[in-house]
Amino acid sequence: MDLSKLDGADPSIHQAKSTPQMITDAPRFVNWNYTHICNFNCAFCYSRDPEDGREMDTVEINATCDRIVDARVFQVNFGGGEPLVRNDVEDAIAHLARHGVRTLLSSNGWLLDESRLAHLHRIGLRAIYVSLDHVSADQHDLSRKTPGSFDRVVQAIRTGSRLGLEMLVSTVVTRNNVGALEQLAIFAAETGAAGVNFKRYRPVGRARQMEAALTLTQEQAADTMKLIRRLKRDGIIDIYFLYNESPIPGVDEGCPCAFQSLAIRPNGDIGPCVYSPVTIGNILKHNLTDLWRRSPVLQGMRQGRSCSAMHA
Repeated sequence: MDLSKLDGADPSIHQAKSTPQMITDAPRFVNWNYTHICNFNCAFCYSRDPEDGREMDTVEINATCDRIVDARVFQVNFGGGEPLVRNDVEDAIAHLARHGVRTLLSSNGWLLDESRLAHLHRIGLRAIYVSLDHVSADQHDLSRKTPGSFDRVVQAIRTGSRLGLEMLVSTVVTRNNVGALEQLAIFAAETGAAGVNFKRYRPVGRARQMEAALTLTQEQAADTMKLIRRLKRDGIIDIYFLYNESPIPGVDEGCPCAFQSLAIRPNGDIGPCVYSPVTIGNILKHNLTDLWRRSPVLQGMRQGRSCSAMHA
Protein backbone atom coordinates (compact mmCIF):
# COMPACT_ATOMS: atom_id res chain seq x y z
CA MET A 1 0.00 0.00 0.00
CA ASP A 2 1.48 3.32 -1.08
CA LEU A 3 0.28 5.50 1.76
CA SER A 4 0.49 8.68 -0.30
CA LYS A 5 -2.43 7.37 -2.40
CA LEU A 6 -4.84 6.51 0.39
CA ASP A 7 -8.49 7.35 -0.07
CA GLY A 8 -9.67 9.46 2.81
CA ALA A 9 -6.19 10.62 3.72
CA ASP A 10 -5.33 14.24 4.45
CA PRO A 11 -5.65 16.00 1.05
CA SER A 12 -2.17 17.46 1.34
CA ILE A 13 -0.81 13.92 1.18
CA HIS A 14 -1.82 13.80 -2.48
CA GLN A 15 0.43 16.74 -3.26
CA ALA A 16 3.41 14.38 -2.87
CA LYS A 17 3.84 13.68 -6.55
CA SER A 18 7.08 13.73 -7.40
CA THR A 19 9.74 15.88 -6.37
CA PRO A 20 12.58 13.80 -7.83
CA GLN A 21 14.98 12.42 -5.26
CA MET A 22 18.65 13.19 -5.53
CA ILE A 23 20.71 10.29 -6.88
CA THR A 24 24.13 10.12 -5.27
CA ASP A 25 27.29 9.11 -7.14
CA ALA A 26 27.64 6.06 -4.89
CA PRO A 27 25.26 4.58 -2.33
CA ARG A 28 25.15 6.96 0.60
CA PHE A 29 23.67 4.34 2.91
CA VAL A 30 24.05 0.57 3.01
CA ASN A 31 21.68 -1.61 5.01
CA TRP A 32 23.68 -4.75 5.73
CA ASN A 33 21.64 -7.74 6.84
CA TYR A 34 24.59 -9.31 8.58
CA THR A 35 23.01 -12.66 9.44
CA HIS A 36 19.73 -14.54 9.19
CA ILE A 37 20.30 -15.99 12.66
CA CYS A 38 18.28 -14.52 15.50
CA ASN A 39 17.71 -15.32 19.16
CA PHE A 40 14.06 -14.27 18.77
CA ASN A 41 11.29 -15.75 16.63
CA CYS A 42 9.02 -12.80 15.82
CA ALA A 43 6.04 -13.67 13.65
CA PHE A 44 6.31 -10.45 11.62
CA CYS A 45 10.01 -10.77 10.78
CA TYR A 46 10.76 -10.02 7.12
CA SER A 47 13.91 -12.20 7.05
CA ARG A 48 13.81 -14.83 4.35
CA ASP A 49 14.67 -18.49 4.88
CA PRO A 50 16.47 -17.90 8.20
CA GLU A 51 17.57 -21.52 8.51
CA ASP A 52 18.83 -21.78 4.94
CA GLY A 53 21.45 -20.14 2.83
CA ARG A 54 25.12 -19.43 3.06
CA GLU A 55 26.53 -16.55 5.08
CA MET A 56 29.84 -14.82 4.50
CA ASP A 57 32.73 -15.92 6.69
CA THR A 58 34.98 -13.49 8.54
CA VAL A 59 37.49 -13.19 5.69
CA GLU A 60 34.67 -12.31 3.30
CA ILE A 61 33.23 -9.89 5.84
CA ASN A 62 36.57 -8.06 5.95
CA ALA A 63 36.65 -7.92 2.15
CA THR A 64 33.12 -6.52 2.15
CA CYS A 65 34.15 -3.79 4.58
CA ASP A 66 37.05 -2.86 2.30
CA ARG A 67 34.74 -2.62 -0.70
CA ILE A 68 32.30 -0.45 1.22
CA VAL A 69 35.14 1.89 2.18
CA ASP A 70 36.44 1.97 -1.40
CA ALA A 71 32.97 2.97 -2.63
CA ARG A 72 32.98 5.91 -0.19
CA VAL A 73 29.75 4.83 1.47
CA PHE A 74 28.83 7.30 4.20
CA GLN A 75 26.78 5.10 6.54
CA VAL A 76 26.22 1.39 7.20
CA ASN A 77 23.46 -0.06 9.34
CA PHE A 78 24.09 -3.60 10.62
CA GLY A 79 20.86 -5.58 10.84
CA GLY A 80 19.65 -9.13 10.56
CA GLY A 81 18.50 -11.37 12.02
CA GLU A 82 20.20 -10.26 15.20
CA PRO A 83 23.70 -9.10 14.21
CA LEU A 84 25.08 -9.44 17.73
CA VAL A 85 24.77 -13.24 17.63
CA ARG A 86 27.81 -13.29 15.33
CA ASN A 87 31.09 -12.83 17.15
CA ASP A 88 32.74 -10.94 14.29
CA VAL A 89 30.23 -8.10 13.96
CA GLU A 90 32.09 -5.83 16.36
CA ASP A 91 35.27 -6.25 14.31
CA ALA A 92 33.33 -5.25 11.19
CA ILE A 93 31.91 -2.19 12.95
CA ALA A 94 35.39 -1.18 14.13
CA HIS A 95 36.84 -1.77 10.64
CA LEU A 96 34.37 0.62 9.03
CA ALA A 97 34.50 3.18 11.84
CA ARG A 98 38.31 3.41 11.54
CA HIS A 99 37.85 4.43 7.91
CA GLY A 100 35.31 7.14 8.70
CA VAL A 101 32.13 5.23 7.88
CA ARG A 102 29.25 6.11 10.18
CA THR A 103 28.06 2.84 11.72
CA LEU A 104 24.68 1.96 13.18
CA LEU A 105 23.21 -1.23 14.58
CA SER A 106 19.66 -2.62 14.58
CA SER A 107 19.04 -4.99 17.47
CA ASN A 108 16.24 -6.54 19.47
CA GLY A 109 18.11 -5.36 22.57
CA TRP A 110 18.47 -8.69 24.34
CA LEU A 111 22.27 -8.79 24.14
CA LEU A 112 22.84 -5.10 24.85
CA ASP A 113 24.05 -5.17 28.44
CA GLU A 114 26.19 -2.34 29.81
CA SER A 115 29.48 -4.05 28.97
CA ARG A 116 28.47 -4.63 25.34
CA LEU A 117 27.12 -1.11 24.96
CA ALA A 118 30.32 0.40 26.37
CA HIS A 119 32.44 -1.68 23.99
CA LEU A 120 30.32 -0.71 20.98
CA HIS A 121 30.71 2.93 21.92
CA ARG A 122 34.49 2.57 22.26
CA ILE A 123 34.94 1.00 18.83
CA GLY A 124 33.07 3.81 17.10
CA LEU A 125 29.43 2.75 16.78
CA ARG A 126 27.33 5.89 16.52
CA ALA A 127 23.74 4.79 17.01
CA ILE A 128 21.57 1.78 17.85
CA TYR A 129 18.01 1.08 16.74
CA VAL A 130 16.29 -1.12 19.32
CA SER A 131 12.97 -2.82 18.69
CA LEU A 132 10.09 -1.63 20.86
CA ASP A 133 6.58 -2.56 19.80
CA HIS A 134 4.41 -1.35 22.66
CA VAL A 135 4.37 0.65 25.88
CA SER A 136 2.92 -2.43 27.57
CA ALA A 137 5.60 -4.90 28.66
CA ASP A 138 3.18 -7.79 28.23
CA GLN A 139 2.22 -6.74 24.70
CA HIS A 140 5.83 -6.20 23.63
CA ASP A 141 6.97 -9.52 25.08
CA LEU A 142 4.06 -11.26 23.36
CA SER A 143 4.90 -9.75 19.97
CA ARG A 144 8.56 -10.76 20.37
CA LYS A 145 7.70 -14.17 21.88
CA THR A 146 10.36 -13.54 24.54
CA PRO A 147 9.41 -12.84 28.17
CA GLY A 148 11.54 -10.09 29.66
CA SER A 149 12.44 -8.52 26.32
CA PHE A 150 10.64 -5.25 27.12
CA ASP A 151 12.67 -4.70 30.28
CA ARG A 152 15.93 -5.40 28.45
CA VAL A 153 15.10 -2.95 25.67
CA VAL A 154 14.21 -0.19 28.12
CA GLN A 155 17.39 -0.78 30.11
CA ALA A 156 19.45 -0.75 26.91
CA ILE A 157 17.97 2.62 25.91
CA ARG A 158 18.73 4.14 29.30
CA THR A 159 22.23 2.70 29.55
CA GLY A 160 23.25 3.41 25.97
CA SER A 161 22.04 6.98 26.21
CA ARG A 162 23.99 7.51 29.42
CA LEU A 163 27.14 6.15 27.77
CA GLY A 164 26.83 8.56 24.85
CA LEU A 165 25.31 6.36 22.17
CA GLU A 166 22.42 7.67 20.11
CA MET A 167 19.61 5.29 21.04
CA LEU A 168 16.65 5.11 18.68
CA VAL A 169 13.43 3.13 18.94
CA SER A 170 12.31 1.06 15.95
CA THR A 171 8.62 0.13 15.85
CA VAL A 172 6.81 -2.02 13.30
CA VAL A 173 3.33 -0.50 13.00
CA THR A 174 0.59 -3.15 12.99
CA ARG A 175 -3.05 -3.46 13.99
CA ASN A 176 -1.82 -4.62 17.40
CA ASN A 177 -0.07 -1.37 18.32
CA VAL A 178 -1.48 1.32 16.01
CA GLY A 179 -3.58 2.72 18.86
CA ALA A 180 -0.55 3.17 21.13
CA LEU A 181 1.90 5.00 18.85
CA GLU A 182 1.59 8.38 20.55
CA GLN A 183 2.08 6.83 23.99
CA LEU A 184 5.07 4.93 22.64
CA ALA A 185 6.68 8.12 21.32
CA ILE A 186 6.20 9.84 24.68
CA PHE A 187 7.55 6.81 26.54
CA ALA A 188 10.60 6.63 24.25
CA ALA A 189 11.39 10.29 24.93
CA GLU A 190 11.03 9.81 28.68
CA THR A 191 13.29 6.74 28.56
CA GLY A 192 16.12 8.62 26.85
CA ALA A 193 15.71 7.68 23.19
CA ALA A 194 16.76 10.27 20.62
CA GLY A 195 14.11 9.30 18.10
CA VAL A 196 11.44 6.83 17.00
CA ASN A 197 11.43 5.11 13.63
CA PHE A 198 7.92 3.94 12.74
CA LYS A 199 8.25 1.21 10.11
CA ARG A 200 5.56 -0.08 7.81
CA TYR A 201 4.66 -3.71 8.36
CA ARG A 202 5.80 -5.58 5.26
CA PRO A 203 4.17 -8.92 4.38
CA VAL A 204 7.40 -10.50 3.15
CA GLY A 205 9.49 -13.36 4.46
CA ARG A 206 8.05 -14.95 7.58
CA ALA A 207 5.72 -11.96 8.00
CA ARG A 208 3.70 -12.95 4.94
CA GLN A 209 1.69 -15.46 6.96
CA MET A 210 0.45 -12.67 9.27
CA GLU A 211 -0.68 -10.25 6.58
CA ALA A 212 -4.42 -10.43 7.24
CA ALA A 213 -4.00 -10.05 10.99
CA LEU A 214 -1.41 -7.25 11.04
CA THR A 215 -1.86 -5.02 7.98
CA LEU A 216 -3.49 -1.67 8.79
CA THR A 217 -6.86 -0.84 7.31
CA GLN A 218 -6.92 2.18 5.00
CA GLU A 219 -8.57 4.21 7.75
CA GLN A 220 -5.90 3.21 10.28
CA ALA A 221 -3.14 4.00 7.82
CA ALA A 222 -4.57 7.44 7.03
CA ASP A 223 -4.98 8.22 10.74
CA THR A 224 -1.41 7.09 11.35
CA MET A 225 -0.08 9.53 8.75
CA LYS A 226 -1.96 12.37 10.44
CA LEU A 227 -0.61 11.32 13.83
CA ILE A 228 2.98 11.15 12.59
CA ARG A 229 2.66 14.60 11.04
CA ARG A 230 1.36 15.98 14.36
CA LEU A 231 4.06 14.26 16.42
CA LYS A 232 6.76 15.66 14.13
CA ARG A 233 5.24 19.12 14.47
CA ASP A 234 4.96 18.87 18.28
CA GLY A 235 8.65 17.98 18.58
CA ILE A 236 8.42 15.73 21.64
CA ILE A 237 10.98 13.44 20.01
CA ASP A 238 12.40 13.04 16.50
CA ILE A 239 9.98 10.94 14.43
CA TYR A 240 10.89 9.03 11.28
CA PHE A 241 8.68 6.99 8.96
CA LEU A 242 10.16 4.42 6.57
CA TYR A 243 9.66 3.38 3.79
CA ASN A 244 6.75 4.70 1.81
CA GLU A 245 7.18 4.55 -1.94
CA SER A 246 6.15 8.17 -2.55
CA PRO A 247 6.92 11.29 -0.50
CA ILE A 248 4.29 12.37 2.04
CA PRO A 249 4.56 16.05 3.00
CA GLY A 250 5.22 16.47 6.69
CA VAL A 251 5.74 12.72 7.15
CA ASP A 252 8.62 11.45 5.03
CA GLU A 253 10.56 12.13 1.86
CA GLY A 254 9.89 8.81 0.16
CA CYS A 255 11.91 5.63 0.00
CA PRO A 256 15.67 6.17 -0.48
CA CYS A 257 16.28 2.74 -2.00
CA ALA A 258 18.03 2.97 -5.41
CA PHE A 259 18.37 6.74 -4.96
CA GLN A 260 20.62 6.83 -1.89
CA SER A 261 20.73 3.32 -0.42
CA LEU A 262 21.29 -0.36 -1.15
CA ALA A 263 21.05 -3.58 0.83
CA ILE A 264 23.63 -6.33 1.36
CA ARG A 265 22.40 -9.79 2.39
CA PRO A 266 24.20 -12.31 4.61
CA ASN A 267 25.65 -14.15 1.60
CA GLY A 268 26.91 -10.94 0.00
CA ASP A 269 24.10 -10.55 -2.52
CA ILE A 270 23.13 -6.95 -3.20
CA GLY A 271 19.57 -5.74 -3.66
CA PRO A 272 17.80 -2.40 -3.79
CA CYS A 273 16.14 -2.95 -0.43
CA VAL A 274 16.16 -5.31 2.55
CA TYR A 275 12.53 -6.18 1.79
CA SER A 276 13.08 -7.01 -1.87
CA PRO A 277 13.95 -10.47 -3.25
CA VAL A 278 15.62 -8.89 -6.29
CA THR A 279 19.39 -9.42 -6.62
CA ILE A 280 21.48 -7.05 -8.72
CA GLY A 281 24.92 -8.49 -7.93
CA ASN A 282 27.21 -9.70 -5.14
CA ILE A 283 29.61 -7.60 -3.10
CA LEU A 284 32.34 -10.26 -3.41
CA LYS A 285 32.07 -10.47 -7.20
CA HIS A 286 31.07 -7.03 -8.41
CA ASN A 287 32.20 -3.45 -7.97
CA LEU A 288 29.71 -1.66 -5.75
CA THR A 289 30.03 1.69 -7.50
CA ASP A 290 29.61 0.11 -10.96
CA LEU A 291 26.45 -1.69 -9.85
CA TRP A 292 25.10 1.51 -8.38
CA ARG A 293 25.61 3.41 -11.61
CA ARG A 294 24.72 0.75 -14.19
CA SER A 295 22.21 -1.73 -12.72
CA PRO A 296 19.10 -1.89 -14.96
CA VAL A 297 16.99 -2.60 -11.87
CA LEU A 298 18.15 0.54 -10.08
CA GLN A 299 17.86 2.62 -13.24
CA GLY A 300 14.28 1.44 -13.66
CA MET A 301 13.39 2.37 -10.09
CA ARG A 302 14.91 5.81 -10.60
CA GLN A 303 12.75 6.26 -13.68
CA GLY A 304 9.62 5.70 -11.64
CA ARG A 305 8.91 2.02 -12.08
CA SER A 306 7.18 0.40 -9.13
CA CYS A 307 9.42 -0.58 -6.25
CA SER A 308 10.45 -4.21 -6.53
CA ALA A 309 9.67 -4.74 -2.85
CA MET A 310 6.02 -3.86 -3.30
CA HIS A 311 5.37 -7.10 -5.15
CA ALA A 312 7.71 -9.39 -3.21
